[in-house]
Parts: sequence; C-alpha cells; structure tokens
Amino acid sequence: MGYRPPEFIRVKQFVDPAFPAAKTHHRKGDWEVSRVETYTPDVPVGDYDMIVICTCRYAPINASLKPMPDRVVSVDSFGGDREAYDCWLESQKDKQPAEAQA
Repeated sequence: MGYRPPEFIRVKQFVDPAFPAAKTHHRKGDWEVSRVETYTPDVPVGDYDMIVICTCRYAPINASLKPMPDRVVSVDSFGGDREAYDCWLESQKDKQPAEAQA
C-alpha cells in the first residue's frame, strides 16, 4: 500500500547518441497502490506460490526528476551467456565514449 511505481522519461537535451531511444530520467509516478489482494492457489501454478493483484488510484504528485543511473552491461545482460558477453566486449573495444566523439 502506498507504493508508487516509477515513471521513466526521456528529456531530449540529455539523450546519449549511443542510446537515442533510452529514457534519461525517472521519478515517482502519479499512480499509487491503494489495495493489495493475494491469492494462494490450492494446486501448484508453475513457478509461483501466490498471485498478487494491486489496485492503483491516480494521485498526482510533484515529484522531482532524477537522472537515470549509468548503464552497466554484465554477463547477466546476456542471460548468463559468457560467449555472447565476451563477443559484445570485443565489439566495444574500438568505440569511444559519447563525450570523446563530440
């Protein structure tokens, strides 16, 4: 109850040319969880023990924008595929950071 899912925003002047469609900022959203219902099935349902339904209400707030944290690429970004991750790392060796290209 009371949780506000984040809202992700793209501010044009802060766009990184390497990630032109990426969101640049985030803030607490205008939707707020107002009710939570949980259901525990009598029989197993896949990998889940419980079903949770959250009801939200629109409750606008004046939350400040915060810059998105730096992106971190790891082997987990490739689903644990070390070979794909190493291949990606190799492809990045000749690329310069966006600041150096300007």
